[in-house]
Amino acid sequence: MISIIIPAYNSEKYIIETINSVLAQTYKDWELLIVDDCSTDDTAKIIKSYVKKDNRIKYFKTDKNTGAFCARNIGIKKAVGDFICFLDSDDVWTKDKLKTQLQFMQNNICDVSSHGYDYIDETGNKIKGTVLPLKQFTLKSYMSNTCISMDTVMLNIKTMGKQYFPPVERREDCAFWIDLLGQGYSIYGMDKIMASYRLHKNQVSNNKIDMALLNFKIYMKQPYINKISAMICFVKYIINAVLKRI
Repeated sequence: MISIIIPAYNSEKYIIETINSVLAQTYKDWELLIVDDCSTDDTAKIIKSYVKKDNRIKYFKTDKNTGAFCARNIGIKKAVGDFICFLDSDDVWTKDKLKTQLQFMQNNICDVSSHGYDYIDETGNKIKGTVLPLKQFTLKSYMSNTCISMDTVMLNIKTMGKQYFPPVERREDCAFWIDLLGQGYSIYGMDKIMASYRLHKNQVSNNKIDMALLNFKIYMKQPYINKISAMICFVKYIINAVLKRI
């Protein structure tokens, strides 16, 4: 079984499309855990309507609004699958994502895999630019090119057990991958585009300077390489961040 975790907060505008992209998967042995981070719109109502229709879909709610990292950790704790995937509440997958990625995980014995993604705008139209992961990540190669999106990963719980996100409110994904690679877990990349990442106006990932500063703070705090090496990786990251959207 594959456990899919979606953190949701005021996602009424897009979450239907997101859930439908899971329902459309050609691979059917999955559970979908949606963790509502105290939404104030109709997000909970929409999710519960799907729960009534499909017993593979499960609804959870945080006690208070605590951020995506906490919602994902609740999902990880509740998950019962052999593999775990993540999907943000406004993004979508291609229909063969789970089937193709699971086969890759079984053929290439690894702890984590990631695939490529493209961009869509707020109305779902494609935007110029695609991102593909490296064939295999090391700690330094990831820190030099953070080309892993949350929507693209699959974790092998059988080989690595349950791993939890650090308490970082923003860029917790970056801190998570650094921690896994620092511990020696393997992350392989697939040369396939199987997710669409939705860009919104004024979101943090659109603000390159803001995101760079957040990454810099994480780099300087991590214990796996010295600060000089971390600085070199950061310079390479800045260069690759510019090239990503060309």
